[in-house]
Amino acid sequence: MQDSPYECVLDIVRRVLRVDTLDVRKDFFDLAATSLSIMQIVSLVEQECGAPVSIVEAFDACDIDSFARMAAERCAGR
Repeated sequence: MQDSPYECVLDIVRRVLRVDTLDVRKDFFDLAATSLSIMQIVSLVEQECGAPVSIVEAFDACDIDSFARMAAERCAGR
């Protein structure tokens, strides 16, 4: 069974930030993300999940949950 788009995004965030557990109420910078790691996350979300998101949207997301939900909604039509 394939993961949901939401879980796909969270998996990418975990991999790029190299964390096993993820508090989705925190933002990228609370999780020690760098601009480069956020760019990598955005690129992988588009490649692996099919969600067209921009780096600006990632920076503007109030937390990981908001970013993942926004990206998952864009995957709904794939």
